[in-house]
Amino acid sequence: APSALRQCSHFNKFIRYANSNSNVHNMTLLIYFRLVYYGLLGGAVLYLQRRLGYTAPDASSILALLMSLSYFTPVIGALIADVWLGKVRTVLIVCCLLCGGSILFTTSAVSTSAILGVSGLLMLGLSSGLIKAIIYSLGGDQFKIPEQRQHQFRYFSAFVWIRCLGYFLGIFLMSELRNSIQCFGDDCYLLPFSILSGCIIVGAWLFYLGRHLYIENAPVNNTLLESAQCIFQAIKSSLTRGSPKRDHFLDHAKGSFSDSLIEDIKRTLRVLVVFSSFPMCWALILQSYIGMVFLAKRLDRSFGGFQLAPEMVIALNPLLSLILIPLLRINWVVKTRPMRTSTSRLLTAMVCLFLAFIPYAMLNMAVEQNVIPKDKSEIYVYNTRECSVGISFSGQNTVYIQPKSKFAYSDFNFSPEKPVSCLFNTQCSSTFNKSESIDVEIIGGHISVLILLENNIYSMIPTVEYLKDGDADAKVRLLQIKSDYNEIDLSHEDFKLEFETLGPKNAPFTKLKPQSYEVSSSNTKIGTAMIQQDGVYDIVAHGNQITIFEMTPPTAIHIAWMIPQYILLTLGEIIVTVDTMDFAYSESPIQMKALLQAAQLFTTSIGLWILAGLTKLFSLIEILNHKQSYQTIIYAILIALDAVLYKILL
Repeated sequence: APSALRQCSHFNKFIRYANSNSNVHNMTLLIYFRLVYYGLLGGAVLYLQRRLGYTAPDASSILALLMSLSYFTPVIGALIADVWLGKVRTVLIVCCLLCGGSILFTTSAVSTSAILGVSGLLMLGLSSGLIKAIIYSLGGDQFKIPEQRQHQFRYFSAFVWIRCLGYFLGIFLMSELRNSIQCFGDDCYLLPFSILSGCIIVGAWLFYLGRHLYIENAPVNNTLLESAQCIFQAIKSSLTRGSPKRDHFLDHAKGSFSDSLIEDIKRTLRVLVVFSSFPMCWALILQSYIGMVFLAKRLDRSFGGFQLAPEMVIALNPLLSLILIPLLRINWVVKTRPMRTSTSRLLTAMVCLFLAFIPYAMLNMAVEQNVIPKDKSEIYVYNTRECSVGISFSGQNTVYIQPKSKFAYSDFNFSPEKPVSCLFNTQCSSTFNKSESIDVEIIGGHISVLILLENNIYSMIPTVEYLKDGDADAKVRLLQIKSDYNEIDLSHEDFKLEFETLGPKNAPFTKLKPQSYEVSSSNTKIGTAMIQQDGVYDIVAHGNQITIFEMTPPTAIHIAWMIPQYILLTLGEIIVTVDTMDFAYSESPIQMKALLQAAQLFTTSIGLWILAGLTKLFSLIEILNHKQSYQTIIYAILIALDAVLYKILL
C-alpha cells in the first residue's frame, strides 16, 4: 500500500510540474490519431479487396505504400515545423489533412469508388507521417529542463502507453463492428469508418481549442541552411593544405560561424552516429513480429473450443505493452543499474531482443520439417489391412507394420537404374498366409507410397507433396482404389468439399482448415476425419471403408510456448521506442527537436529496407530454405553485433 501511495504521489507531481492542460490535449489528439490510423488500416486490405475490387497483391501494395509514406514523411513535417510554420500551426494543418483523408475513405464505402478509397488512404499515410515527429517533440517542449527531466521521461512513457491503447482500441473496434454488424447482408464498413472519422474530427477540434496552452519554440528559418554551410566550410578547411590539426573537424569552421552553432551541430552529429545502430534493431523487431505470425500458423492454437487466429499474435502486442509500460516505471526497476539512463536502457533492450531470439529459434527448430536430400529417397507404406504385415526391403531384416498404420523407411540411396524390391508377408490367421513382392520406383528427394489393400498392393507415383504447405494450411488427398463409392465429400457445418473422381495417380492435394470433418458419400456418413494444422493427409477409400494416414504429422507444440519470446520481444520494443524518443529529444539542440525525432523515425524505414534485403538474400541461399531456425540464429548474431556497435558508438 505505501508503494502504491508513493506511485500515486509521483503521478500527482508529474501532473503538477508539467503543463498538464497542453499535454492532456496532446495525449487526446494522439489517442484519436492512433485509433483512427490503426482502425482504418486494420481492415484496409480486406476492404480494398472485397469492396473496391482490387486483387490481393494490389491491395497489399497499396497498404505498403501507405506505411512507407508514414515513415518517409516525418522528416518533411519536422522541417516545416522547425524552420517555417512552427509545431502548433503545422499540427493543425496536418489535422485537417487527416480529417479530409478519413472522410474521403469513408465516402468510398458509400459509392464504392476506388479513386476515393485510395486517395483517402494516401492522404492518411501522408498526414500520419507528417505529424509523427512533431507530436513527439511538441509534448517534450512543455517541460522545463533540467528541473523537470524525470517528468519529461515519464511523459514519453505515457505517450507510448497512450499510443498502444489507441492501437489496441482501433483494431478491436474495427474488427468487432465489422464482424458483428451487417449492412444489407454484407460486411459493414461504413459504420466503423464513420465512427473513426468522427473521432479524428473531434480530436482535431479539441487540439484547436487548446492550441493557446502550448509552449512553443519559435521556428528558426536559417538553422538548417547555416548548419549545412558550416559543415561544408569545416570539410573544405580541413582538406586545405597546411590547415592546423583540430580536435573535431567542425572546429575548422570556427571564426566563420558562431561557437553555439558549431556545438549544436556536434551534438546533432553525435546523436545521428548513435542512431546508426538502431535500423538493424528495428529490422529484427519487425522480422520477429512477421516471423511469429508464420510460426503461429504452424503451432497448435486451440484453447478449449476456441481457435486463436495467427494474426492475433500481433494484436496482443499493444495489450501486453499496456501492462509492461507501467511496470517499467516502478521505483525499484528504475533504480536498477541497467535501467538508470537512456543509454543503459537501450543496451538492456538489445539484450532482451537477443534473448527473445533464443526460444524463437528453438521453436522454429521444433516445427521445421526435414527435407529429403536429392540423393536420398523414402518409402511410406500404408497398411489398410486388419492384421500386421511383415515387410523386407531389398533383402534386409523384416519389420512389422501394425494394422491401419503407416511405416516410413528412409535409408535409400537414390539410384535411377535400381528400383527397390519389397517383400510382404501377411498372416492374419492360421488359415491366411500370403507372401507378395513388388518393385518400387524411387526418385531422389521424393517419397514413394505403397498402399496395402486387402487383396493387392498399389504403388503411387513418387511425390514431393510430403512437404508442408507454405502457409501452414493442412493438405489432404483422396485416393480412391477399388472403392464402392462413386463420390466422396468432406463437410463441416456449412462448408462442403466434393472430391473429383480421379484415379489415384492423378489425385491432387487440397488445402483445408484444421478441424473435424464428416466424410460422406451420397449424403451418407462413412467416417470422420480429424484434420490438424500443418499436417499432410492421405484419405484412402477402398471397398466400403476409408482409412486416414498422416503422410506428414501435424505440429503438436502449443502456441503458449511463444509467451516467453513474446514478453522479451515486447519488453525490448517498448524500451527502444520510449528511449530512442527520449534520447533524440534530450540530446538534440532546441532548434532541431522535431527534426531529430524524424531522424529517429526514419531509422525504422531503414530497418524495413534492411529486413527486405535480408529476406531476399536468405531466399537465394539454398541451405536456408525451409530452415527458419538457421535464419533466426543469424538474426540473433546480428542483434548481438548491433549491441556491440551501439556500445562502441556511445
